[in-house]
Amino acid sequence: MPDAAAPATASPGHNTASDHQRVEAVDMLRGAALLGILLVNARMIAGTPHPSRTGTADWAAAVVVAFFAEIKFYPLLAFLFGVSMVLAMGEQGTALRRTRESRYLRRLSALFLLGAAHLVFLFGGDILTTYALVGAAAHLLRNAAARTLLLVGAGTMLAFFTCFLALAVWFALSAQHVQEAPYPTPELIAAYQAGAAETLAAHLSLLPSYVFGSAFFSPHVFACVLLGMAAGKTGLLEREWQSARLRRTALVSAAVGVPGSVVYAMVSYTPSLVAWSMPGRAVAVITGPALTVTYACMALMLLRSGRSARLVGLLAKAGRNTLSHYLGQSIVLCFVFTGYGLGLYGRIGGPVLVAGCVGLFAVQLLLTDRYHGGKGPAEAFVRAIQGR
Repeated sequence: MPDAAAPATASPGHNTASDHQRVEAVDMLRGAALLGILLVNARMIAGTPHPSRTGTADWAAAVVVAFFAEIKFYPLLAFLFGVSMVLAMGEQGTALRRTRESRYLRRLSALFLLGAAHLVFLFGGDILTTYALVGAAAHLLRNAAARTLLLVGAGTMLAFFTCFLALAVWFALSAQHVQEAPYPTPELIAAYQAGAAETLAAHLSLLPSYVFGSAFFSPHVFACVLLGMAAGKTGLLEREWQSARLRRTALVSAAVGVPGSVVYAMVSYTPSLVAWSMPGRAVAVITGPALTVTYACMALMLLRSGRSARLVGLLAKAGRNTLSHYLGQSIVLCFVFTGYGLGLYGRIGGPVLVAGCVGLFAVQLLLTDRYHGGKGPAEAFVRAIQGR
């Protein structure tokens, strides 16, 4: 989910002030998305039991995370991935553009290497490998007009939603009387609470299902990237949006996103409705990004108001080091919850996990200033691969 395109680079023909604001908007949104990604990934890495098997507090924590975060932030990061790709390329038909394209492809290779290591050793829900492959596919449309990118992106998203919803409804109807197995299973809990070798073996046994899931959702990621490329070509984040217009957009988007998120959260974590969790997820695929737009509008209003400058600055710095923060989150979580470290897998409830995630994110923001040269270790690795 992290930044796979080059850091947003000014395109010829744009003035410096406008470029700076555009870059800061992209970086701040990317930095803010890290908290949502952390909240979602933490439940998987920590092995938090389904709240139907625990208590009311765990149920409330799961519903809150599902409502506010699940299927909200990976579309945002994919969208910003597309925006950054356009900004990194520069204008068409120039020698500088060709050089940047070559560097961009090398960057994708570095991203894939990091993602593969992350996938195999730490977290099966890795998105970096998906971004690298989707980014290579989107690169084929780099010269397409914004209107074409918009139509292809919207069409891909609608087609994916239609197919997913049909499949999910069929599955829900056919599985009405099937007893769902508890997750995580006792065997999985025992493996992740044991040593490093047991943890790795258990993790590798789950990889095929994780890879299938990433492949299944890749059209949605691809659609969001194309929409981001269209936004980058039209300078959407560069414009001086009035606060009143941002508020109206936020309200309209919330009117679409909130009902869909309520449906998704309730069917995912209410025992009597859990058979319909897949249709709920399909609904969230199309309505979740609407709530994401609301978040983005609120963040842009904060940026342009001039208030909370310290927070905005920290989020922007974190956004310029998304790779290091994303991978760092997985390293910390795996140390705490698996046999690589403390082995607390399946032992921590939802409210404590949410509080811990907020604390970890706060620490990450404060540590961003300590990165050498303003770049994290993962960003330094990517820069070494791509060349200057």
